[in-house]
Amino acid sequence: MGDDVGAPLVGDAFFERVTGYVGRHYPKLLSRINALYSGLRPLNDAIGYTHGPLAQRQRLAANAQQALELLAAQRGSGGEEFEWTVQHARSIAQTAQFLATDFTNQKSVDAAELFRDQLMADNVLWWQQHTGHRMLLSAHDQHVTYVTAQPVMYAKVQGTFLHEALGKKYLAIGTTFDQGSFLSEAESLASPWTKFSVGAAAPGTNEYTLDRVGHPAYYLDTRTAPAAARAWLDTVRPPPDRHRIPLRARRPRGRRLLGHPGPPAPGTRGRAALTRPAGAACLPRPPMGLNDLRAGGTTGCGPVSTTSRCGGRREPVAKAALAAGWSVRTDTGRALHLTDSQGFELEVVYRADGG
Repeated sequence: MGDDVGAPLVGDAFFERVTGYVGRHYPKLLSRINALYSGLRPLNDAIGYTHGPLAQRQRLAANAQQALELLAAQRGSGGEEFEWTVQHARSIAQTAQFLATDFTNQKSVDAAELFRDQLMADNVLWWQQHTGHRMLLSAHDQHVTYVTAQPVMYAKVQGTFLHEALGKKYLAIGTTFDQGSFLSEAESLASPWTKFSVGAAAPGTNEYTLDRVGHPAYYLDTRTAPAAARAWLDTVRPPPDRHRIPLRARRPRGRRLLGHPGPPAPGTRGRAALTRPAGAACLPRPPMGLNDLRAGGTTGCGPVSTTSRCGGRREPVAKAALAAGWSVRTDTGRALHLTDSQGFELEVVYRADGG
């Protein structure tokens, strides 16, 4: 069973699970339910839907909630099919409510993220209580953890709600790795699945130490760790899970992508890769490129050309970076590796052959 909002779509077949049941068991309610879902059904493009008028999205969300409440009140027959139909209607209402967020308002976005993690936990708990089964929940580590890593954006996460409800019956299992490749999307729900690769973890990180264990894959039960291991586990270390995404920037909250280092020498070609901190927000469309990440005049969540002709040499680039608060980690002569206090990293590679 899925526990999240219905994105990128809630198709007509899913709405039919509700209206079909109503037509068979409560035919007098069918016209009312259909009217309440009008304008929302089918929801074939959740992302495009969020570009619609806010007042309209809020009205349709209220209608979906009313449809849920109207159906839930019909408890005369009860039974398995009824309970599942109510849950389907609940999922539609949850999705409509989340998509009614004002995504131009950060407080509204933060509230929506809290609502989303709450509803995911509620749906998991419904399944557990409905079936009585033991269950495995598969989700991002930062959704299933006990304590949020980003308290401003995610005041509480799914794992926190589940731990509060289930106590010791809820066990979070984190996953990590040293190096390798994985499939992901450069822009969530808007890009094709792409292979990303990361190199070996740096000394001082958890992954560097964990990779020294002589097993390619293993579980570590931290609940029974001895004192020496517990001291190591209780030490905060910088996370290595930054995803290198070629010039698709996700900026931290409240930070404009400004003051980035200048471009390479005239007549040369350069490319750059921006590494964002895990979980950094993708906020509405700031300009970005090699210089203030503006190359090509592209947008904050979209692609930027990986090559550009422009002026300057490595020395001015380093000066511009330092002046803007960046630090040069390494300079190999062919590439600069830069980092800033917000956790962003920028790699600029120069090719003097113009290729």
